[in-house]
Amino acid sequence: MCGIAGILAARDGSVAPQLLQGLSEAIRHRGPDDHGYFAWTPGGTGAFGRSPDISNGHQLALAHRRLSIIDLSEDGRQPMSTEDGRFTVIFNGEIYNYLEIRKELEGLGRRFRTSSDTEVLLQTYAHWGADCLARLVGMWAVAIFDNTSGELFLARDPFGIKPLYYMIVDGAFVFASEVRALLTYPGAPRTANPAALHDYLRFGFTDRGAETMIAGITALAPAHFVRISADKPTQVRPQRYWRIDPGAAPRRVSRDDAAAELQDIMRRNVELHLRSDVPVAIALSGGLDSASIVMMEKDLRRQKETRTFSFIADSPEINEEAWIDLLIDRSGVKGHKVRVDPQSLSDDLDNMVRAADEPFSTTSIFAQTKVFEAVSAAGFKVILSGQGADETFAGYLPYLSSRLRGLLGKGQLARAARFIRASSRENQISPAYIITRLLGQISTGAVEQVLRRVAGEPVTPAWLNKAWFERHGVTPRGVARNRRDAPLKDHLASTLFDYTLPAILRHSDRTSMAQSIECRVPFLTTELVEFAYALPDDYLIDDTGRTKSILRQAMRGIVPSEILDRRDKIGFDTPQQEWLAANMGTWDAALESDAFRAIPAFDHQQVDAARKAMHRDPRAIGFSLWRWVNLARWADLNGIRFS
Repeated sequence: MCGIAGILAARDGSVAPQLLQGLSEAIRHRGPDDHGYFAWTPGGTGAFGRSPDISNGHQLALAHRRLSIIDLSEDGRQPMSTEDGRFTVIFNGEIYNYLEIRKELEGLGRRFRTSSDTEVLLQTYAHWGADCLARLVGMWAVAIFDNTSGELFLARDPFGIKPLYYMIVDGAFVFASEVRALLTYPGAPRTANPAALHDYLRFGFTDRGAETMIAGITALAPAHFVRISADKPTQVRPQRYWRIDPGAAPRRVSRDDAAAELQDIMRRNVELHLRSDVPVAIALSGGLDSASIVMMEKDLRRQKETRTFSFIADSPEINEEAWIDLLIDRSGVKGHKVRVDPQSLSDDLDNMVRAADEPFSTTSIFAQTKVFEAVSAAGFKVILSGQGADETFAGYLPYLSSRLRGLLGKGQLARAARFIRASSRENQISPAYIITRLLGQISTGAVEQVLRRVAGEPVTPAWLNKAWFERHGVTPRGVARNRRDAPLKDHLASTLFDYTLPAILRHSDRTSMAQSIECRVPFLTTELVEFAYALPDDYLIDDTGRTKSILRQAMRGIVPSEILDRRDKIGFDTPQQEWLAANMGTWDAALESDAFRAIPAFDHQQVDAARKAMHRDPRAIGFSLWRWVNLARWADLNGIRFS
């Protein structure tokens, strides 16, 4: 895990060393173990160095910050070039199947000088070009420069586990692992993106594809690569190299065979994700996803002692300590429990905002920050986590409505009626929950507005300055309607790539890397996701309404039955209302500041009225307060403009 950055100047330009140094220093936390630079100019062979001064007089400059995980020696130092000097790489992430790929390449005559996965990635690209991406199992944001053609190649892993952002400034192409690095560059865009701003304030959505909260700063979207020529550095045309087809016909496979196959895939995934030259910890909640990783690691144990780290909520409704204790006992790990002082939330807010790059929707990022602080204090650089399982195997309750819609679309009315009754019992929810969300999926925009009014929910909150957004051409996008022919798989794909998981992965990356920790996610491989999306819908949510049905079956005999048969789902939840209520003085100061009052996206009189209501009755405190404060601090700390 590392940090990368680079500048490809205009055709006749060169890179000023102080600009390269600014990018590198801003991502120092991502790689505190080592650093290096590479510079190139047309007609030259390229230069390597430990100082950004080498960029002087060169059109291209690359910077790398290293967190040593595999091959801890100096042999793994980046930037790294092929033996003939043609290709040079800087790389953030891990290639878990690098040993298998290396063996294949050696059989094809390729020679290796190091034992690092970086060199395997470099040689893989040198041999197969962009087609190499289909062979990789891992997480990556990579930049490879062809010294012969003057072409810069950038790519991001299929799920966007590792970040990569870019911008065009004064004819130069500038990229980095984090937005805050780009903001060190003179002339960097600092105007808020109205459409992204609306999505965040109204719905809590962020990280939608290539879009960021700043107009003019773009994310290289997951599963995309781009080639940029030194002759035309402002021409950027990303290409997609992998996708899922939600409408593909499901496989014909028995449940037992599918469960056995899934168990094999998961075992391979966990084993690959344990590859490391430093100890590996595991994030443990009381749920199925982390339990699957912990219990499989028990069978594969590659280290003398495995440690887990768990957030323990004070609120009884979301406290999973009993389940965590059960798993610690059954797996034989050494468990660390992290409890949080809610008063420190306001103290840590600015540091979290800086680290997160963009506003975040819930206080779960605070709990996550504290867990990673504990991981770092215990001396770990690598941790496994269960992100992606819900979006792959249909773990969230709203998926029930999509499953129901699939039954109705096939004319299976009696089965649909039984599903409503059974899933209500199984998940301890009312039938109205499922039906209301089904109506939201199939309704037109006009009908949806009527439904919201009937439910007492305003289409646009009073505190949102609707006129300002309309002047900027923003119309509410909400959540895209699911395809009628494959509503469940389409719903899964939208949360995997657009609405839910991208923000979760950003939070995980930033909070872990702020502590110089690599967070690995064994559920997110193309093999596993393609397997899940090829299954019949009832293998994901069965006719009783049991979510993640096939995963539960696959883990039977590995994960304790008490966990597999849990009927409640808590997730990584926090007592947000209590935490916010405990810090109202800080929030008031932020929302009464000149910086916040200058943000035209709000009707400030309505914000003040809502705040007064929250003071009168803390039960009125909701997500909106957290989003207001986050936006206020993000805009102030980064000098964001709104016009």
